[in-house]
Amino acid sequence: MPTGRRGRPEQPLDTSVPALAELARELRGLRAAAGLTLARLSADVNWSKGALSAAASGRSLPRWELVQAWVQACDPEANLDLWQARYARARAEHQWARIVPPQEGQAAEPQPGPRGAAAPAGLRGGLRSDPRTGPFAGGVPGPAPATIPVPAGPAGGEAAA
Repeated sequence: MPTGRRGRPEQPLDTSVPALAELARELRGLRAAAGLTLARLSADVNWSKGALSAAASGRSLPRWELVQAWVQACDPEANLDLWQARYARARAEHQWARIVPPQEGQAAEPQPGPRGAAAPAGLRGGLRSDPRTGPFAGGVPGPAPATIPVPAGPAGGEAAA
C-alpha cells in the first residue's frame, strides 16, 4: 500500500480564535494518528467531507456531534470529557470573538477574554440573544481613555496634577 499523501494538502489553520485553532489542530492530529483520509473519515462518521474539512480549518465552530463522531472514529478509547472541555473552550472564545469587535488601533484579529475571567452574562451557558439586539447591542465599551479628566478644584480652578 502506498504511504504517500492523497488528496489536497490541508490549508493553514486560521488562528484568529486561538482555542478554535487548537481544537482544529487536535482534530487534524487525531485523524493523522489514526491514518484516516478525510474521505474515509467521512464515510465512517456519516458527515460530509466539507463539514469535516471546515471543522479542521479553525475558521468556524463545528457542531459537538461532529467532533464527538470524529474523535470516536479515530480513537474509540479517547477521553470524551477532555474533548468536551476543548470544545467548550473553543465555543466560548468563538462566541466572544463574534460579539467583541476589535477596537480602533488594535489588531484586526478577535481577542479572547482574559483567562479565568467570568464570561459576560450573555455568554454564560451560551449566547442567548442576538448581539445586534441583545445586551451588547450598542457594542462593548472600548478601552479606558489615555488621560483621565481631573475635576476642577473646590474654588472652580484647575486641580493640581
